[in-house]
Amino acid sequence: MKTTLLKFLLPPVLLAPLVAAAQAPSPVRDDSRAGVMGLRTERDNELKFLFEQGVRSIEFTRIDSQVTAGESLSAVTVKSGADHMSLHVFAGRTGSADVAKSWRAAVDDDDRRMVGTQLVLTSTTHPEKLNFWVAGAARINGVELRDLLYVGQGHHDWTNNWWLAGRGAVFDDCRHELRMMDGKGQVYCFMPYTSNQIRVRACESLL
Repeated sequence: MKTTLLKFLLPPVLLAPLVAAAQAPSPVRDDSRAGVMGLRTERDNELKFLFEQGVRSIEFTRIDSQVTAGESLSAVTVKSGADHMSLHVFAGRTGSADVAKSWRAAVDDDDRRMVGTQLVLTSTTHPEKLNFWVAGAARINGVELRDLLYVGQGHHDWTNNWWLAGRGAVFDDCRHELRMMDGKGQVYCFMPYTSNQIRVRACESLL
């Protein structure tokens, strides 16, 4: 009825945009997400592990995960190359203290069992907020690490940075790297390189 009335009042050139707007589908709204006009978004968040001495392959299988309330985390995939492995987490990005708290609780709230990127010149030793985290079984050169590898994304200065942790991991403050052992006793060192790149190499001992 309204469209018919408009046809008599407005010429076709002005009527067409109004009809199209009325028929267009409404976007899905999520008012629990602040700061993004109420629209929920999900991005491809990539963390790249660079192979160095003694590392030929890295695999990761998600076992657990957590994301900020109101956001979604739909998938975790792995892409392997000749000299690297890329971990892709498809999730939204909203920082949450609750997500960071559950992350720290998973490793007994011990800062000596975690490391973050973009933090070399700061005193920050653990994340206050995280967008999400995923935990999984990691295998290096086909041998599984003794502990689950926890991978989380936060925000630091101008970029989204990443965190690694493990219950049996040991943080080397001098080299700013995290050390973890596999099922055969081989130790691997995870050293932050850029905001979303981690260098991984074989080490001689946990410390």
